[in-house]
Amino acid sequence: MSLPITLATSLLALYVVSFGLLWLRFIIAINYERGGWWRLLVPMAIRAGMLDIALNYTLFSLLVLDFPRKGEYTISKHLERLVLLQTLKGAMCRYVCRYFINRWDKVGGPHIPLPDDELKAANGK
Repeated sequence: MSLPITLATSLLALYVVSFGLLWLRFIIAINYERGGWWRLLVPMAIRAGMLDIALNYTLFSLLVLDFPRKGEYTISKHLERLVLLQTLKGAMCRYVCRYFINRWDKVGGPHIPLPDDELKAANGK
């Protein structure tokens, strides 16, 4: 009886640690890409990219119950499609993009364009 609980706890811990590391590395990689002083951290940015691709095809796909389509190699590319869904999954993806991804990439516009942000901009709000 304790095996399923242990397995579930281990998977939850794996999700939290993996996405936490990816989020921190996302911030570093975006700042590196934008030409900040993060140029010294090129090895970390490269590892972040590899982690992003690996998580996109494994844990993230399980989390959102959606396998990436052709060309959606990174979580960002995968999210660009998912935020357009008018379902609970789409709403959750929009929340993650708004508060955890776009907040850290303000140079050159949002990292992942959100449909409701485009509507607000079109209406002048």
